[in-house]
Amino acid sequence: MDRFKQNQELSKSGHALPSVYASVFAIRGCNFTDREIKNQFTLASQIWKINFIIQDIIVLDHYSVPTGDNSYHNRQSREVQRLFDKRIRMSPNIATVGVFYSNARVLSNNATGRAFPAPINKTSVYNIILTKSARENTLAHELGHILFHSNLDLQGKNPDPNSNGNHSKDSNNIMHGNANPNKRNTTSLQRLKALESTLVKYQRS
Repeated sequence: MDRFKQNQELSKSGHALPSVYASVFAIRGCNFTDREIKNQFTLASQIWKINFIIQDIIVLDHYSVPTGDNSYHNRQSREVQRLFDKRIRMSPNIATVGVFYSNARVLSNNATGRAFPAPINKTSVYNIILTKSARENTLAHELGHILFHSNLDLQGKNPDPNSNGNHSKDSNNIMHGNANPNKRNTTSLQRLKALESTLVKYQRS
């Protein structure tokens, strides 16, 4: 029996919970409190039916992400690469997601957040950058990208048939491309494929 089937059986039996671990880095100048960050993780857990667990919240001094930063996958600015290098030194476990709450108002193309998947990011780990304009559900959206990229069959593609590449066409779906604060929905297929992420571990209840 392969790892995913074993994990499915554990989950169905009620003996384990699907979990993803994250290290949070708060850059000086970000406008989110620890409580707000934890609430965003709680919301993401409710949306994906996966327990997103914060391992630590680390405050970073002397780091910055400029507003309009155009880092994207393998086109990382010096500032963002410096952040990712810091994450490797402080939290080297590649089975966790690094979530950076930045001091940037927005990233390029007015993005409020951006996912950096491991296969095409220079540091070979999964990272997310959120801006000061991020909505409560932005983290859940970016985690969706990470879950789909860490599913070896999907390689980042949204499995929902009602989608356009990585994003859903349904404005109420969490994977819709626009920053709609009310989007909360996921399909059963999206949640099933999210569970096949290599980042999902099963924690004994």
